[in-house]
Formats: sequence, structure tokens, C-alpha cells
Amino acid sequence: MRNRIYTVYLLLFAMFLMQSCGVMNTYKRPDMSVDTKFRGSLAIKDTSMVTYQWRSLFPDQILAGYIEEGLKYNTDYQIAKRSSDIAYAYLRQSKAAYAPSIG
Repeated sequence: MRNRIYTVYLLLFAMFLMQSCGVMNTYKRPDMSVDTKFRGSLAIKDTSMVTYQWRSLFPDQILAGYIEEGLKYNTDYQIAKRSSDIAYAYLRQSKAAYAPSIG
């Protein structure tokens, strides 16, 4: 009797698993009409803020000193720089593995 109950539970569980595979329908992307002027009509500037140095944006010498001091002692910046240096060292090490070796 006990064996029959386990068999029924196992069958119910298997049917539940099979049913759960077909619950989700495949995603169909809706048709959206995008205006042709969305990206093409905007005038692109030749220069951006990336090309400027921060010293040219802030001509005040006292403010420039504060910014330099903030960059010098900024722990988040130091941690990010160290992480970048470590990642670069790992990159060089992994590239060196492709070099021929002796022995």
C-alpha cells in the first residue's frame, strides 16, 4: 500500500514538472514605429566635455588646488586606480602565458 502511495505521488510530481515547462509563452516583441529623425536629425558637436581638461573649466587657482588635493587623497579614486593596476597586471600575466617558454 505504501509503495502504491509513493508511486502516485511520484506520478503527480512528474506531471507537475512536465506542466511547469510549458507555463511561459515565447516573448513576441511588439511592433513600434520609430521616427526616422530620432537620431539622424540632431546636430553632433565636434567637441565634447571629454576633450576639455578640468583646469581649463575652472580657472580659479584656489579651486584648482582644492580639486588637486581632493584627487590626491580620494580613497575611492585610489582604490579604483589600484584595482585597475591589478587588472592590467593580470592581463600582462595572461598574455605572457602565450609566449614560448624553455623547459
